[in-house]
Amino acid sequence: MDERHTGTVISTKFQTILEEWGIHLERVHCMVRDRGSNMVKAMQLSGFEDVNCAIHQIQLCIRASVESQEWLLQLTTKLRKIVTHFNHSLDA
Repeated sequence: MDERHTGTVISTKFQTILEEWGIHLERVHCMVRDRGSNMVKAMQLSGFEDVNCAIHQIQLCIRASVESQEWLLQLTTKLRKIVTHFNHSLDA
């Protein structure tokens, strides 16, 4: 999408895609989405039932947990450097 990702633009694009793919609105029972305000607004404008994605919620919880542990952040940084070294070295 070249336009800004506003709820209005997403809603319009979503409805256009459904039409292009031949999916009738009555066949859409529920949309799974992230908690972004633009996605919430898009589904409200589209008139679809919608739910938060459970996997996205779990991922956000895990990220917050990891980022709250300084030792884990330091370990991750060191491990990334090691992986980068081996990925870019022909001799390693």
